[in-house]
Amino acid sequence: MNSQSGNINKLSGLYLSDFNKETRMTKRQQQYEETKQKIWEAGKRLIAQKGYDQVSIADITKASGVSPGNFYHYFKSKDAFFAALEQQPYEELAEELEHLPEGTVGEKLAYYIEKRFHFLGENGPNFTRQWIRHASEPAYHELYQDDSKIDTDIRMVELLLRKAVEKNELRAETPAASLARLIVLSLFGTTFYYSVRDGQLDLPGWGKELSRLIDTVILKEFRS
Repeated sequence: MNSQSGNINKLSGLYLSDFNKETRMTKRQQQYEETKQKIWEAGKRLIAQKGYDQVSIADITKASGVSPGNFYHYFKSKDAFFAALEQQPYEELAEELEHLPEGTVGEKLAYYIEKRFHFLGENGPNFTRQWIRHASEPAYHELYQDDSKIDTDIRMVELLLRKAVEKNELRAETPAASLARLIVLSLFGTTFYYSVRDGQLDLPGWGKELSRLIDTVILKEFRS
């Protein structure tokens, strides 16, 4: 295992040991979350198997063992369900990046890329196609509470770069906004290629290579 991979695993372990502590919930809250999770897991599985357009709300409720009325208690439509489904890992990743205790900016970016590609890879090309569709079609943008997925990614990466500047890891003149766009657009290009190739791309492998190039080529010029 190379030093960067070891440090990424260490970052993940430190995060999980601290951030994933269970919070106290009432029985009603616990049941609410468990039912929501059942719907999420069933929906993800069906979309990965059949494709988004081939899955109905009735399919999701049948597979999850909940009533249609229960589904609408959580989500107002299938599109709203998918938006919530894909927004959750963004929120979790943003929280993780905020609390990572140590590591270089290159290691933190590698962690971010690894987690992002893992989410898409585990759900497959059918899920990823709809993910791209939601990101690219303006009609879906109102489903998201904050920015679009691309803007959310850019904001997360830019924050990592600006923190590295504050810590004198990168020079003050580092163009954080431009670099963040360059990195994120590379990720979206990879995501599109993965869906076009029907999943015939080693996302974890390419993620590691992309992380290496970012660290040793792109960021090298701006290190203090």
